[in-house]
Amino acid sequence: MNAKRFKMFISGMMAFLMLFTCMTFVSAADIAASDKSDKTDFNASIDKNGDSHGATINTRGTGTATITCTVYVDGEVFAAVSTEVTVEPDYELNLAANIEGGQLDFINGAPYGFIPEHEGDRYLLMSNNVGINNSAATLSTVIYMNAGDTLSFDYWVSSESGYDVFVFAVNGVNALRKSGEVNWTTYTFTAEEDSEYTFEWSYRKDSSAASGADMAKVDNVALTTNAPQMGDVNGDGSVNTADAVLVLRHSMEISSLNEDAFVLADVNGDGSITAADAILILRMASALS
Repeated sequence: MNAKRFKMFISGMMAFLMLFTCMTFVSAADIAASDKSDKTDFNASIDKNGDSHGATINTRGTGTATITCTVYVDGEVFAAVSTEVTVEPDYELNLAANIEGGQLDFINGAPYGFIPEHEGDRYLLMSNNVGINNSAATLSTVIYMNAGDTLSFDYWVSSESGYDVFVFAVNGVNALRKSGEVNWTTYTFTAEEDSEYTFEWSYRKDSSAASGADMAKVDNVALTTNAPQMGDVNGDGSVNTADAVLVLRHSMEISSLNEDAFVLADVNGDGSITAADAILILRMASALS
């Protein structure tokens, strides 16, 4: 590389670093960081097209993490820039998707996803790519499940039969595919083995035409598991205000939790039981986190 091209290359990379650092806009649909820094798992790729540069970072969860961009020249580090990224859960998205009292975190796709909507006695999610050909609205979550655990949800579809399709996929494999007019129906997935599962709901449109309401709706996503649930301090199978009261009483030394209950009460994972855990349990009970 001659001196002129080398100078242009370095200038371009430094400009990219400054742009990356100062003008990065982050949302839960684009990036998510682990809630514990030692478990953060990022995969990044940089695409260059002429003078345009873009970085895509994919992970999941909520919390704060540090992202570092490093420039190498001839195998040596020339410059490095770090920026801290904080992603908070989309409370309304989670509230609309979960069954009452559910605690699953969801991530919307971009540019199209599922939006919360009140409909009668339901607070549900509906796809937002109505009338947009060659598009897909997506919603996803990642859950560790034990063999025999189930994930169920309600769905509704109104679309061009055979062409615009609602799809539910598990680990990239289609488990459910529906189109046409489908009234509210419940689907249940059962885990065959202890493993992490990636679930994606999508409404996919072809290149032309539309019928019906041209959308899909999802509601009452529910995880049923035999494993102890964080926050379920009294072990009754649900997280509610009674659990928060037990935690608060323990933090005030009015009563004591046994060893198993202590583990379930330490919701924020800091090794101690305080009023902060009681507040988190109250939020979980009201489906706000």
